[in-house]
Amino acid sequence: MFDINWLDVTLVAAAVPSILILFNIAYALKSLSNFLFGLAILSFLLGIGLSYFQQIDPILSREWGDLVGITLVLCALFVKIRNSKPVFARFPLPMTLLPLVGIFFYPMIIQADVVKDLLRITYQGGAIIVGILVISINHFMYKQRSLLLVACLIFAISYVAYWFIDFPDLQYLEVSSIILMAIGMLLGALGFKKVSKSEIKNNIQI
Repeated sequence: MFDINWLDVTLVAAAVPSILILFNIAYALKSLSNFLFGLAILSFLLGIGLSYFQQIDPILSREWGDLVGITLVLCALFVKIRNSKPVFARFPLPMTLLPLVGIFFYPMIIQADVVKDLLRITYQGGAIIVGILVISINHFMYKQRSLLLVACLIFAISYVAYWFIDFPDLQYLEVSSIILMAIGMLLGALGFKKVSKSEIKNNIQI
């Protein structure tokens, strides 16, 4: 019988509707970026799910789920950057998948905790910074991005709390960080849903 962690239940409860929302948007708009965002959350969810199987190392399953997930988030943001440019100025679509290269090097550092943490800090921090910049610019140009900006802010707080704040009760801090991440995930999906309605109405795709 599985020993279910209530924090995992919280993450799953936020992840499942977020995935459904993002995949529905991707199907309706033929949006690669939203599809990649949905895949990112699905990867994160699989990492959690596989950690409950005794035959699989729970730490590794979550590490890989997190790594693939944040890499796909970066790819999705690069797609949004590409789509925000005029057609003649867009870089080739395959270049948006460059962050995936990091996955192939990950097995080489699997035993080096310091390097792994540095990679995760860099990828997660980079995704948050790029996300805030891209969404802020799009909000200035097209509006309807307030919810997405709030989600990015929540992700940023969760990121800083998890990696950089030295709190006496680390367990309490980690719990708060995970809850914030779940909230940010769901708000982000709802934000993209709001944006999708605007895109359909105005016949644009950012």
